[in-house]
Amino acid sequence: MSRRHLSLVLAVLAGVLVATGTPAAAAPSICAAQGDLPQLPGDDRGPRDDLIEEATDLAAVGRLDAAERLFDIALDGEDPDARAGAGLAYVQAARAEAERIADSAVRMRTEGAPRAGACFGRALALDADNATALAGRDAEPPDGPTAAESAASRFDDVYDHWLEPAGRALLAVLAVLAVLAVLLVGARLLTPVAAPAAATAWPEPARRTAWWAGLALLTLVALEWTGALSWAPRLDGGLGWFRGFILIALLAGASAALWSGRALSTVVPKAHGFVARTRGLVAVVAACLVLIGVGLLLPSDAWILVLTLSVVLLGVALHACGRGHALRLQVQVKNGETADPAGTAFILGQLQELGTAPPRGLKSPQQVDVTDLPSTALSSLPAGKLASALSSALNLVLPSVPWRATVEGGDPGRLVVTVTRNGQVADTVIVDGTRFRPAAHRSAGSTPAAALGTPSQDDEGLLTAAAAVILTLLAERHTTLRSGLCGASRWESVAAQVVATRPRKPGEDAEVRRELLAYAVQRDPLNTLAWAAYLQALGDDAVTSEDMADDARRLRTLKVQVDRLCVGDEQGYFALRLRLTHTLTAAWLNVCLQQLAEQKDWQASWWRSAGSLADLEALLASPPDVVGRTSFVTEIRDVIPPLRNGLDACPPRTTSPPVEVPVTSAPASLFFHYDQACTLAVGGATDPAAWDAALRQLVLATGMGRYKALARQDPAFASLRDPEVAGARSTRFWALVGKPDPDFTSLAPFGDQGQVLAALGIHGPRDVLAVTDDGGQALAAALKVSGTVVGRWREFACLAEQWPGRSRWLDTRELCLLLDVGIRSERDLAAACAETTGDPPVPALPGRVLASAKKRELRPPTAAELGELLTVRPTAVPTPAAPPRS
Repeated sequence: MSRRHLSLVLAVLAGVLVATGTPAAAAPSICAAQGDLPQLPGDDRGPRDDLIEEATDLAAVGRLDAAERLFDIALDGEDPDARAGAGLAYVQAARAEAERIADSAVRMRTEGAPRAGACFGRALALDADNATALAGRDAEPPDGPTAAESAASRFDDVYDHWLEPAGRALLAVLAVLAVLAVLLVGARLLTPVAAPAAATAWPEPARRTAWWAGLALLTLVALEWTGALSWAPRLDGGLGWFRGFILIALLAGASAALWSGRALSTVVPKAHGFVARTRGLVAVVAACLVLIGVGLLLPSDAWILVLTLSVVLLGVALHACGRGHALRLQVQVKNGETADPAGTAFILGQLQELGTAPPRGLKSPQQVDVTDLPSTALSSLPAGKLASALSSALNLVLPSVPWRATVEGGDPGRLVVTVTRNGQVADTVIVDGTRFRPAAHRSAGSTPAAALGTPSQDDEGLLTAAAAVILTLLAERHTTLRSGLCGASRWESVAAQVVATRPRKPGEDAEVRRELLAYAVQRDPLNTLAWAAYLQALGDDAVTSEDMADDARRLRTLKVQVDRLCVGDEQGYFALRLRLTHTLTAAWLNVCLQQLAEQKDWQASWWRSAGSLADLEALLASPPDVVGRTSFVTEIRDVIPPLRNGLDACPPRTTSPPVEVPVTSAPASLFFHYDQACTLAVGGATDPAAWDAALRQLVLATGMGRYKALARQDPAFASLRDPEVAGARSTRFWALVGKPDPDFTSLAPFGDQGQVLAALGIHGPRDVLAVTDDGGQALAAALKVSGTVVGRWREFACLAEQWPGRSRWLDTRELCLLLDVGIRSERDLAAACAETTGDPPVPALPGRVLASAKKRELRPPTAAELGELLTVRPTAVPTPAAPPRS
């Protein structure tokens, strides 16, 4: 029954009581019952039989006066009869009983009760001469009370028998609640001491036990202080059984509280957190015991006071711990002084996805695998100053919200996240949008992330990063949330990973996502979820069987590392282990199929895929019972039959499974892999296999742009940078670390018209030549530029053409190198090729081109590429330019 229905029922009952009165307060409906009377003389014989018999008959019919006179004669004569004494006793008792019954009849008639006349008749049956009964019988019945008098009388009865007692009880309850509220406010004020910002939270069972135990103790104190309960009888001396009972109960409760938190000291990284959590409670218990010990030496009254203070101290401490260590969070997004409900709702939704939703992504993790954050733990601050103030006041006595996160929009592309715990600042983080929303990918007119309204697509990454900051900080204090993070502990890593692994939207650059994942693993090498997503992103470009095999080997290394790290937390890593095992099975199967297509040895890859599939089936045979992961396990089960069918479709094997090299390394930062690549590259001049190993290490490191730039200048890679020394390995090296080729229309000859040409669909030399077949007049008119300018564009595009001695069209990188040495047309190329230097004279142009490539940090052309680049058309006829516009 709801509170509204209960209130209605109580109101109806109160109305009925007021209208009808209560049975206990109504006028009597029957007269007083007749009591026991002495016995009249019986059939015994005596000297005055006739008198006694006649008097007895008169007394039996109520003629007490006549009976009394006859009994007196029988008793006072010459021959007194002893039976007359019993008769006189009966007469006196009957006369008194008749008077009592007559009085009750009078009250009945006064109150308007029915059958008052019958009651008078009963009195006259006992005493026919009773004046009260005779007067009542002969008198007219009084008029009954009016309706108003009856209602007033019934209300008085209800007030006397219901409202006044209920009011006293209500006042007592209010007094108890007032005292309890004061004690709860004291516990609330103590929470920053009982649960400081840096302390690791208590396990939920221990926290809940402390909360209820503290509330029970404070309730007992409130009852005792308001007089509703007495601790114990005031004993004059000695310990007393009650004192011993209280002492034992306090010791047992304190021991249970300490025992529940015994294992926390092994996982708390900061000493002051341990002191505030466990040693602080020890101090409270010790103070209670000291007070109790002192109280044992005091008189009874003093003992009661000491006992009360001890219980107050222990109750406040336990309740403060129960409040302060709770997992509840309140979020507010602000833009200046204005609340942003849309931003708040977005972050709350992201926190539920990150902390409550089941794992997603069969191959690559999508966000994180935390499922232990209760959705009921999240709330938002009510909008409006009055509502916010009222909410803050009620939080003093209501279930506490220890965690509060405020997200404020500062400069465009930047958020300030402030997280407090029990009023103390736990952390303040500036989330910079330049990392999560690179400038090259922002939409025009982007607004700050905390602007009012629905968050734009550009700002979603920034707000998602803010949610990751909050979740990571919660997981640092509440250990139950750590398992789903799979080793991650730094908010920067989790934020970058979460933003990078969101479902991709149209127009999002895969390279930006790869850079974010590289930053995530560099910032926190133990973030195995980020490693899994990063390796999956690196393998997207694999085409040849060698590249695909390298990708599978990297996945195998990570799987072995995760299997080693998950010991003791199999449930938290279970979804990641399923992903890696499934991805590894598919990766080796793809290698096998590619090797079959390339007619290479494929059997070792088949055996590796079959072994991974067996491991996947073993994991699924007995999955741990983890809330929220059943659907993910079902998805993984569904992919096993296709994998099995793919393996069965391969030809029969003739070899045994290969012996795998054990993996002993732990997940390391990208700088470690870069350093390894440097060491291996130095030895590549004498051992080309070291170059291959260096390139495999470099693949991992070059996810971050700064390592690409460093490799282009690092002396350790000097041999790999030289195509004449390293050959095809140098091409692979530059493919990993080289700058991306510039856009054709962004080159210098096009000036500020490059974007206009790109908007028209002109992206390369062939496009320019195609639209200037008429000499460029139409293009010049469309763009409203000089025909001479268009003619120069055409001349520059002709440089890339394929002609005798040149087997291909030049790419944008090679055209950029020609521009650097001042070549914009075939005439410039012919003149530059004729230049020589030195004695004996040698062509100067090849050296200038190679110097330009080094300066621009672009891949230098090989000797064959340089020969084609500097080949002059045999019949060098200048390309005609469009005539100037008149």
